[in-house]
Amino acid sequence: MRYYNENIDKAIIEILNKKGERTFGKLKEEVENFIKHTLSFETYSNRLHNMSEPYKKESRYAIQPVLHKRDQGRGKNVFYFLTRNAKIRYNLMLPILKIDTMIEKAYRLLFYYIVFYYSPSIKLKDDYEYNALLDKLRIKKNELEFVRTTVFNQFKITKWVHAKSEIEITRKDFLQPSTKEGKYEYFYILPGISPAEFQNINEHVLPYYNLRITEAEIKESFRLLENQKLIKILPYYLDVPNQERYIIGGEVLKDLLGDCWSLQSHVFTYLEYRWQSLFKPTKEEKIWFEHLWGENRSNKWFRYCHNKRKNYQNENKNQLLKETRDRIDSEKSEIKKIFELIEKEHTKTINEYSYFINPLLNVVYPEFIRKETPNHNN
Repeated sequence: MRYYNENIDKAIIEILNKKGERTFGKLKEEVENFIKHTLSFETYSNRLHNMSEPYKKESRYAIQPVLHKRDQGRGKNVFYFLTRNAKIRYNLMLPILKIDTMIEKAYRLLFYYIVFYYSPSIKLKDDYEYNALLDKLRIKKNELEFVRTTVFNQFKITKWVHAKSEIEITRKDFLQPSTKEGKYEYFYILPGISPAEFQNINEHVLPYYNLRITEAEIKESFRLLENQKLIKILPYYLDVPNQERYIIGGEVLKDLLGDCWSLQSHVFTYLEYRWQSLFKPTKEEKIWFEHLWGENRSNKWFRYCHNKRKNYQNENKNQLLKETRDRIDSEKSEIKKIFELIEKEHTKTINEYSYFINPLLNVVYPEFIRKETPNHNN
């Protein structure tokens, strides 16, 4: 099988994004300088043709077409430039080549499960099941560290954690006036997630729910993330074949991901206020939103915002209420504050994981929002 050099495509995209429209000949010269070797006329022409096709089922590209062609007529120059959608995806650091989508899915999977997924609390019937669990996990009782005890009206909750594995144990004691007074039960929570568990997540209200990712791709994503030390296998897990559990590679990365989600939440709220009172979403905003929430949910949300905006403007005679303006300004201020905190508190982590964090930050806080944030450092 003939080797396919995707660096040619990446060079074409990079050059056209940076320099704009190029003639057939000039672009070929610049691509050759970029990849540091010459291209045959046939190879180069085929790349431009494939990238300009409107739709091809077996295309190598996540978006089609990637290029537009402007032909000045017979015997004259032919110019190439990125389509608007391709340029927006490039600026949002979203993949254009399908070969990159596996890596992106891995990053999205990591962001999804560490921020949104909470392991279920599993109930144990009695002391026998509790002791059997500790035996399976190879944990001794004296290795459990006391966290706290909280007393409620009818029961008392006591929590322990196994520091090395981060496994949480909870005991619930029933108190008077509960009808179960004197009885108790245990619960445990395993940290992280297994590939099989991720396959069964059914949280359609969360971003990245519709990843369209197969079981094999999930396993490959976990492997990619583990190789980059973004995640690691939990050293203690239930004795079930092929059910390794993964946790984030370090607390600093976990904290950064949490702050990224907080930033994204405020960006979303800011746009929500705008779309429901001031303006319809731009093309750029639509592509960004659909990347997070999927096409179906995005279309429903935009229709909802359209109706809300129409009613708001009718009720207020096309005037923006001070209350709404204050909310919009408050969200802009919060966005700026959180991003500055991220830059200040997580500088080392961002530099260490720049290949992952920079594209992620560009999605949770895209360039078109940064331009609207007043007095931003960048």
